[in-house]
Amino acid sequence: MKGNLDNQKDVDKIKNSGKSGGMWVRINKGEKKFVRLISKDVVSEWVHVLELGKNNYVSIPCLGGIEKGGYAPNICPICEETKKHWDKIKELKANPKFSSSKKLQVEANFEKDRGKEFQPKKSTVMIAVEGEASIKKVGGKKVTEIKFESDGKYISFTEPQFDKLTLKIFEDYPFMKSTDDLINRNLLFSKVEKDGKKTGKYTEVDIKPSKTKTKAPKVSSIPDLDDVFDYKKEDEIKKILNSYLRLTGDDSDDVDKDEIDEVGEIQEDVFDDSEDLNDLEDDEVDSKSVKESAGDLDDDDF
Repeated sequence: MKGNLDNQKDVDKIKNSGKSGGMWVRINKGEKKFVRLISKDVVSEWVHVLELGKNNYVSIPCLGGIEKGGYAPNICPICEETKKHWDKIKELKANPKFSSSKKLQVEANFEKDRGKEFQPKKSTVMIAVEGEASIKKVGGKKVTEIKFESDGKYISFTEPQFDKLTLKIFEDYPFMKSTDDLINRNLLFSKVEKDGKKTGKYTEVDIKPSKTKTKAPKVSSIPDLDDVFDYKKEDEIKKILNSYLRLTGDDSDDVDKDEIDEVGEIQEDVFDDSEDLNDLEDDEVDSKSVKESAGDLDDDDF
């Protein structure tokens, strides 16, 4: 689903649906990175991600689309696979001996974990450029200079992160008055480890806007949001799903490696949150490619 942050219906539809390519901006645990959004255009989909071997993932937009909230067992083969496991759990719990049978309970937990492997995550994507900060002295005062790359990249948000960007950021920072402030200010993203009372340690992304507006950086190339998601036909999805089932099932030794290599690579979500704890590979900014400064900021600007 494609939309715009100025259209509240688009924002609400992305947030509320199913409640329950190019280069990418990436950030690693413990890292901070300056980001500048290029526009308020967004595209969002529910995406199934299957691991077909070490560091070999395939990302599949759910055939149900954003309207079905990531669960459409009647038209999506992967959702149909999820439903098989949920139905099996219902069958096991219907057994009169379930509450006293450790075997049945273990089997139900297995079905639950297996079903979760097929559940999609909502990915909302925008266009941004990455920035690199340096400290210099101006009139005896330390000033942070932010220089941005000239090439636009995709930046992907999980559901909690998109809520932070479109709702919580306006609650936490009174100087943020409208969605225009999301593109006329530098944003500082940081991935931090936090302690949950029940879940233990988890990773979360914080988003902090600059207090002052700055001139937009010059961008020489902008990827097309229409190219973000690799839409596949039903027969293609079935082929990928069958490869995954054979790889992770009892007959995993029978999987043809060449068949796995054909199915494609992952369209990666950039940032993880407490709901998404899969850390990504390092993707450092090449300082030689930094082209444009968006202004000098005082140390206390953030």
